Amino acid sequence: MLGQSKSVSVATALLLCYSVGQIASTGWWLFQLSGKASCPLDNEGAWSIGIYKGTSPFSLQPLENHEPQERTPVAWPVANPVLTCASVGDVPSSFVADPFLWQHHSGLYLFYEVKNLAKGRGEIGVAQSTDGGATFKHLGVVLDEPWHLSYPFIFGYKGQIYMLPEASGSGQLQLYRAKSFPLHWVLDRVLLERPLVDASPVQWAGRWWMFASDPRRRSARNLGELEVWHADSPLGPWEEHALNPVVNGAPHLGARSGGRPLVYEGKLYRFGQDCGETYGHKLVAYEVTKLTPTEFKQEPARLALAGPASSIGDEDKLRWNSARQHHIDVQQLPSGEWVAAVDGDRVPSGAISRELLRCAGRALWPWLTLCAAWGALRLAARRSPAVRRWLLAGPAARLLGRSSKLGAKLGLLAQHKRDDSDDVEQQHGASDAKNGKGGSVTSIRIKADGAGLAYAAQQQQEAQGAGSWWGRGWGRVSQRRLRVGSPTLAGPLSPRSSFRQTTMLRRAPAWAIALAVASVAAACLAAVGGGLYVRPYVMPYQAIPVEGQFSQFTLVSMSYEARMPTLRHMVRHYSRCPSVGEIVLVWNKGRPPNPETDFDSAVPVRVRVEPLNSLNNRFKVDHLIRNRAVLSLDDDIIMPCGDIERGFAVWRQQPQKMVGFFPRLMEGSPLVFRGESYSIGRGLYNAVLTGAAFLDSWTAFPAYWADAVAPARATVDEVFNGEDLLMNFVLANRTHHLLAAAGASEVRRRRQEQEELRGQMMAGQHHQGQRRQQQHSLQRRRQQQQQHEEGKRQHEEEVDWLPDSAIEFIAPTRRVDISKLSGVGISRNFERFKQQAGHYLANFTATFGYMPLESLPHKWTEQSRPPFCAIGWLGCTYLN
Repeated sequence: MLGQSKSVSVATALLLCYSVGQIASTGWWLFQLSGKASCPLDNEGAWSIGIYKGTSPFSLQPLENHEPQERTPVAWPVANPVLTCASVGDVPSSFVADPFLWQHHSGLYLFYEVKNLAKGRGEIGVAQSTDGGATFKHLGVVLDEPWHLSYPFIFGYKGQIYMLPEASGSGQLQLYRAKSFPLHWVLDRVLLERPLVDASPVQWAGRWWMFASDPRRRSARNLGELEVWHADSPLGPWEEHALNPVVNGAPHLGARSGGRPLVYEGKLYRFGQDCGETYGHKLVAYEVTKLTPTEFKQEPARLALAGPASSIGDEDKLRWNSARQHHIDVQQLPSGEWVAAVDGDRVPSGAISRELLRCAGRALWPWLTLCAAWGALRLAARRSPAVRRWLLAGPAARLLGRSSKLGAKLGLLAQHKRDDSDDVEQQHGASDAKNGKGGSVTSIRIKADGAGLAYAAQQQQEAQGAGSWWGRGWGRVSQRRLRVGSPTLAGPLSPRSSFRQTTMLRRAPAWAIALAVASVAAACLAAVGGGLYVRPYVMPYQAIPVEGQFSQFTLVSMSYEARMPTLRHMVRHYSRCPSVGEIVLVWNKGRPPNPETDFDSAVPVRVRVEPLNSLNNRFKVDHLIRNRAVLSLDDDIIMPCGDIERGFAVWRQQPQKMVGFFPRLMEGSPLVFRGESYSIGRGLYNAVLTGAAFLDSWTAFPAYWADAVAPARATVDEVFNGEDLLMNFVLANRTHHLLAAAGASEVRRRRQEQEELRGQMMAGQHHQGQRRQQQHSLQRRRQQQQQHEEGKRQHEEEVDWLPDSAIEFIAPTRRVDISKLSGVGISRNFERFKQQAGHYLANFTATFGYMPLESLPHKWTEQSRPPFCAIGWLGCTYLN
């Protein structure tokens, strides 16, 4: 056992490692957000804009849930958000917010605030949609002033189009007019010499009314003040309401305007911001039941808008609007359908500041706790004799080591002199008092309190020092801090005594010091290494746009009753990934679970009970699957959401591929199954396992259940294995025929272009000029593809280009296969599995008449490095 002082040093070093690890972890989080996110970091938030549709302005669904689904060549369906800061290419932006819609001729235009990071203030941008709001194209920044601009309220009056932005920094309420819609605007007039915020005019009962806030009004409550102004014309002059401010209360009351007022079915409604928990927390609606120049009254109205997590029960899912939602503009399209532009944020206001404060708290709390406990102990010991007795002679003394050093630090010995019942005696050996030579015994007895409790301490020094160095540090009195002439003793100690030499611990051996240092270093490395390995699993991730658009996929997993504990964890983890739209559990045997009570899921869960226990059920055609993209996933595979999002983005560029995370290699004659470590070593793969792979449910599932594949499916049922490799055969055979029809040269050219595009997308270099070139190139390729496959496509509404191969392997950053650790996997015995694989591979080859699998090279980069595969039974470990 180490000495007491050395134990304290080790504990201090461990606490220091913990604090440094917390600071390093937060620094890495900030670096990840600023370096890999689509938009730069901003403490104001990460606002983006989504579209909702419905049959009523008070019953709206997100774009991805609306029927019929909106689809584009890279999104099936299109999912919110439709506009983010990554969509803005002409200025460096960190977020877009405050959207207002305007219908003009055959187009739908969207005006919004753009946070310009270079200038540190808001500007007004505009985007256009030609497909009813499914997608928007940013046209540019149309209004820029020396002060902050936001809330670009658009309205029409007498054939002119006006914009009334929030420009409180100018001290005025300024009205702009479109000189050339939508890009050119000029200042028309100043409506009021007041810095009104979020001014929202509306025509009601033959008069124009304007709801706004004036934070500079005397006694105005922050985010809780509402004013009403009225006029005969929106151009003014405006008169103040007699009751202003009509609302001046708590921030959660929704006083601050949250979008365009709405006249619906003869009633007037206004939207407000509930800022109770954080700025812009959520939207609230009010029906204005009384509005005259001298009266104002409003009543809460129900707003059925699927918004932040608190309203739809997925508070742990990091959606684009999971934290905040503070603006809405609802308009009716010529078709009669209602469309709404809504902004949302995935993080609360001041997220960076709070994370830094949390980091400081986590790093400092052990030290603050120790200091508080030490201070409390000192105070209690000075004021309570009982505490002193407990410290000097009780269990605490045995735990901490009976040391007068402890007593001196606590101020106890000085306190004993002030106690009335203290009786201090000091005895010196005659020889020691005479010449201070070693070998004598010094004895000190302190009788404390009337109860007669005695604290006895003895110290002995031998000429050559007997005993072990670690034994003396515990259970012994150390008088090192008691100086000669200490006022706590009846008489002074002899200056000639060998007191200091007799009380000091001997120097520890070198091997003990080395062991202590190595232990501390190992603990620090283990803590830091474990934190870095686990961090990708717990850090938040954003969905990755493809051509500026987002989409969703369905997670399909096959399981049964005995695997429920693993399944619960899998559902909870993956349901929080941003692009997961639903989870379908294929139930092969046992009592099926209740999706409502048995799972903690942020997305809908559906259990599909199968009458026959077959691995082929994984790829059964299911018309209830909502999304084209399907992630086939084993319930014992755990990967970070960031890897899932990255694989989904790669798959969306070529949806006829299968994009997976487990590479394999089949080679030889007859075919021999080779595992991942062999594939990595050879630098080749020609199959990816469907235990974690993206597929096209529109084409891959029907092809798997084709009549010609029936003999191979029967073999899968016979050996109860091989369905993943059979899917590789099916897709490779289909791709082989498609590529043969298209021509090899065209395929090679297309492959090179797509690899360049993918590299640019995954690196996050989305500049406006590059995006336009990419979109032009993609359009050209799609037109050529339509010419090649016209009349052959199973779905006329989809516009895809040919895949360059049937499969693609994506190296994960982390990957844990629980079956390798638990032994529950059906392929746990690898040698037996290889024998079975040889049998069904031969059958698959006979079914198709040839071996269609094409070997592809592994492509490793700095962001995608080869894994560590030394432990064969454990599989390969990725640390990217």
